[in-house]
Amino acid sequence: MLEVLPTEPQRRARRRRRRQSLQEQWLRRTLTFITLCGLGVLGASQLQTHSQATVRSADPVAPNPIQIIPEQVVDPAWLPMPELPLTNKLTALESQMQKLTGQPKLRSGFLFVEPASGRYVALKSEESFSAASVIKVPVFVEFLRQVDSGQIRLDEQLTLKQFHKGGGSGWLQYRPNGTQMSALTIASLMIIRSDNTATNMIIDRVGGQSYLNEQFQRWNLKKTVLN
Repeated sequence: MLEVLPTEPQRRARRRRRRQSLQEQWLRRTLTFITLCGLGVLGASQLQTHSQATVRSADPVAPNPIQIIPEQVVDPAWLPMPELPLTNKLTALESQMQKLTGQPKLRSGFLFVEPASGRYVALKSEESFSAASVIKVPVFVEFLRQVDSGQIRLDEQLTLKQFHKGGGSGWLQYRPNGTQMSALTIASLMIIRSDNTATNMIIDRVGGQSYLNEQFQRWNLKKTVLN
């Protein structure tokens, strides 16, 4: 029997489906990572704890999955800061980290906290640093907050416009104006590929630069500014 080989359009479609599947898997892993590191404490855990949009089964043994009701929109200003008690300084680990960061012409700073125990290490944690692509994390938290409250759908289509395009990392800047992708795909590109154009699209969708800076202040992120 003759083997029928897939056509080039079929191969491209398969590759596209594989990329989309990988993007969704990596987005899920990213959400888990942020939650475990304490960054996710700003978002998912607090929202799930306080959300009233939860449907539970009457059977305590087999509860239904959490279901978000889109009509129940959370106040945009509401996102409580978590308590992060610093109770036990890991001096040996901190000393090792300081040696690793003690490089010529390198200004380093960090604060790592284990929320459950209060153990921590810190170096110049009160000083301000250029955030670079780390600014995408609080932007991502606001995106997830709006998804959780029903203000944004993961399957809604976002349109690429000229003012979204930025240099640096990412390939989305090279796509033609008018290109449409789902909010899930754009957010995945922002976090997984650190795509700057995708980041601008998410910033635009959640409310813009001024709105985000106001949110950061509401969350008590006093030195976090999107320029």
